[in-house]
Amino acid sequence: MNKRPIKFSSIGRNLTEEVYLGYTYKTNKRKIDSIIVHCSDSPQGRGDDVHDIDRWHLQRWGSRSGVGYHYVILEDGTIQKGRWVDAIGSHVRGHNAHSIGICRIGGMDKNGKQVHDATESQYRSLRKLTHLLVELYGLKSSDIKGHNELNRHKSCPLLDIDIIRKK
Repeated sequence: MNKRPIKFSSIGRNLTEEVYLGYTYKTNKRKIDSIIVHCSDSPQGRGDDVHDIDRWHLQRWGSRSGVGYHYVILEDGTIQKGRWVDAIGSHVRGHNAHSIGICRIGGMDKNGKQVHDATESQYRSLRKLTHLLVELYGLKSSDIKGHNELNRHKSCPLLDIDIIRKK
């Protein structure tokens, strides 16, 4: 197996405070026309985070790009950095080039059954982050989409997306 040296990565960096203060960075490298919300399809309470998703994506698709989401929201509302916003995501076929992908941890119970389990803290952080991005990119709240709205075969993000869209 060919080992490459590990380079510094800011994946997993806690961006919660910056987002709550109204700050995140804007990309000028690609046009953003939508924000797409997902769930990790994993149980709450297990401690999953962006590093786990990065590992899952590497294992599943063998992609050297790793985590396909730009942001990950933990159960306690912590906002973690995933892929750089400058880079095209890998989270919904046909919409990656012009979107920002946000994934919340959860969406499945311990028995593998899908469940609407978003915490109040996740809703609060999703609203803060999505509305900050809407403002930053000159979008409308209707440009915030659930993965299931773009792919009828998906049930994710397993939350009430209208709560996220409300100002």
